[in-house]
Amino acid sequence: MAIRQGGGIIGTIGGGLLEAEVIQLGQEILQKGTASLRSYHFNAKQAGDAGMLCGGQVRVLVQRMDGNDSEQGGIFAELTRALKSGRKAWLVTEIEGEDGDRDIRIAQGVGVEDGSVTGGLQVGGPELKETLMGTWSRGPEWVDLQGHRLLIEPVRSQDTVYIFGAGHISQMLAPLTTWVGFRTVVLDDRADFACQERFATADQIEVVNSFDRAFEGLEIGEDSYLVIVTRGHMDDRTVLAQALHTGAGYIGMIGSQRKRDLIYRSLLEEGVEAHDLARVRSPIGIDIHAETPEEIAISILAELIKARAERG
Repeated sequence: MAIRQGGGIIGTIGGGLLEAEVIQLGQEILQKGTASLRSYHFNAKQAGDAGMLCGGQVRVLVQRMDGNDSEQGGIFAELTRALKSGRKAWLVTEIEGEDGDRDIRIAQGVGVEDGSVTGGLQVGGPELKETLMGTWSRGPEWVDLQGHRLLIEPVRSQDTVYIFGAGHISQMLAPLTTWVGFRTVVLDDRADFACQERFATADQIEVVNSFDRAFEGLEIGEDSYLVIVTRGHMDDRTVLAQALHTGAGYIGMIGSQRKRDLIYRSLLEEGVEAHDLARVRSPIGIDIHAETPEEIAISILAELIKARAERG
């Protein structure tokens, strides 16, 4: 959560009494230019009095960020370069001080997957690289390394949803995938369908000459989610045949079980392996008995969220 001067925020750490107290602390930190590490504990009564459903304990690091600070600017410039290049990166915060201290000392750096580290950290070397790679799939972690206490935060680029087909379902789905944090790309061979007027929230819209070459120029990896919802089963089959040759983290295809079985049978006859077809989610979406384009879009979105969470 970012706390602006005056109390405005971007993001959230859960609301309620916790968030109110952290915002107040943030205003103090903005004035003093220091950092603070604070543990908050709410018992059931305190939580109930504050209108919260349950109590609990959380540790919060509050740090002042200054756009005029060249060192901080360098840290986030390096993170931006890593994200744009698709490299794995970690924000590493080295902390000296105890929970509750009003003025702790921190140093920050950026580690990337080749083992290089920029910034003012006192730790480094192969041991740090091994530690960073070990935290990639688990999220932020506290680590004691070489006698130093570190907060290690993996920094990821957005996962990308590629929606093949620009029909009614796609039109309902694209705003939802953007809303929940996916980068959204829409592809179709019809310019009057794949257009900004119909997909105002999409990050990228591509008009392809033919679905036979739908993947040209696309960088498909494990952070790619392929949603196949073209206007007909022949185009779906064409896209699916190409999708099976990629390392996409998710492949989903619309259609009834009968349509799916017919497509699978024809692909098997052409030499596609059964274990490749086992990667495909079809019929696409979580079964909520959806019927309308809006309902189908929600069922697909739910499956995408689930697949992203399962991948870590």
